[in-house]
Amino acid sequence: MEIRLYNTSDDRIVVNKTLTDELILEGTLKESLNVLSPSVMVTVDVSEYNYMYIPEFDRYYYINSVEVIKNGLWQIRTAEVDVLMSWKDEFLKLNAIVDKTETLILADEYINDGSFVTSSKTYNTIYNFPDGFNDEPDYILLTAGGLFT
Repeated sequence: MEIRLYNTSDDRIVVNKTLTDELILEGTLKESLNVLSPSVMVTVDVSEYNYMYIPEFDRYYYINSVEVIKNGLWQIRTAEVDVLMSWKDEFLKLNAIVDKTETLILADEYINDGSFVTSSKTYNTIYNFPDGFNDEPDYILLTAGGLFT
């Protein structure tokens, strides 16, 4: 069984990650291995790696923890499937129109689909000027702006 170890500094939401420092290990499967969260023992110091690929499973994994078992024996204790990278080819082939966003900064308030809600509260303050401005008719002063509390 082959295991490829890598380092990546890309964020987890990046589909096509940049992989560096490849280390290929060959070994024999001696006990059962969970495909979704494999735990693997190796005879090489793998503490500097944070990512792996197992070709037999055709899946990429984040390495969450590595432990030293004894001198010369290391265990990738917990790893979890990177769904985006494992099925990136399928994701990149999809044609999609995405019309929702998580942050208000990126929201398009001109698309009125009912999911973007803005505050419509109005704040009115009336100031009376006992002597007025001058002898001309009444004045109305309107200002617009945000109110931040």
